[in-house]
Amino acid sequence: TVSNVNFGPGLSVANAALIPIGSDGYIDIATPVGSNRMIVDVDGYFSANLTEAPSAYEPVTPFRWLDTRTNGQGALKSGWYYSLGFGVDLFGNVINPTVTGAVVNATVTGVTAVSGDLDVFPDNFVNGNLDVPSVSTLNFTKGATVANLAFATPGTNGEGDFLNNSAGNLQLIVDVFGYFQSA
Repeated sequence: TVSNVNFGPGLSVANAALIPIGSDGYIDIATPVGSNRMIVDVDGYFSANLTEAPSAYEPVTPFRWLDTRTNGQGALKSGWYYSLGFGVDLFGNVINPTVTGAVVNATVTGVTAVSGDLDVFPDNFVNGNLDVPSVSTLNFTKGATVANLAFATPGTNGEGDFLNNSAGNLQLIVDVFGYFQSA
């Protein structure tokens, strides 16, 4: 009787969800009408196994981490990304070196491309190239304002990336609701 994502005909829509695994070890994915193609990307999991380098969630008073409409750098161009540091304040001072991830709401607005997606991923490089995953955090169309919850994970350098994977520009807003810290 509940939904995790809502969509209409011909739309590609992404949404984050925390889903408990059933006693059989599976999750159920269903649509009440019609036929749809579904893609499920796994960002991580919660475990009671304390030998797996556990992290604890710390909620914070929500704050705006980035707003390209007001930060002076302007719209995020096609194929460009912003790297945001974890465990540092706005001035680069280390405030929590054990941050293992952040719970954020990523919003795109002012989209100029016909369609595209925003990818949120760790800032890691492989053979000198940014290691961009083949998954999207949110999908958008021209003129849309779209938001989605994301678990932003830092790369080896402590930064997470927000990539405009489209042929146009967009404005990016990132709000933080909490973070994970090594336990």
